[in-house]
Amino acid sequence: MSMKIKIFFISLFIAACFSMGVKASDNLSNVEAMFIYNFLRHVNWPEGSGNENFVIGVYGNSDTYNQLVQFTANRKVGTKSIEIRRISSVAEAVSCQLIFVPAANISSITTIKSQVGNRACLIVGEQEGSNAHGSTIEFILKDNTLKFRINQERAKQQNLLVSRSLIDMSI
Repeated sequence: MSMKIKIFFISLFIAACFSMGVKASDNLSNVEAMFIYNFLRHVNWPEGSGNENFVIGVYGNSDTYNQLVQFTANRKVGTKSIEIRRISSVAEAVSCQLIFVPAANISSITTIKSQVGNRACLIVGEQEGSNAHGSTIEFILKDNTLKFRINQERAKQQNLLVSRSLIDMSI
């Protein structure tokens, strides 16, 4: 199968997952990792922001950390390799372009947001209500289907350009 056909089918699968939500039956963390990786493809960071690698931080303990490590192995964001870090302090958040905050740590989003300021950093909260604390994207589990909501105003404050297609796929 040619590379163009493979890319077409992968893109079609991703679009179907985003538009219909994904059944989050047995492995929610795997589905979250897939969504997070695809957010990278639909959000543009300002030129020159970040590190040599594209850094995703997972704040605290979460099975999503292991899934992200597996899912992003040998993948890139543009020309940058993806590095997954487990972060345990708000100060470590400053070195990340994306921070995933598990449900157990949702109350930390406000502090993370103030530490990051308006830097180009996408904060993804695992729980509905995360956007009220300052995340840019929050996951919503409804009827065993994982969906997401985007705080577009927060994205603008952080100089993140969210694609129209990602906005259209959100609820």
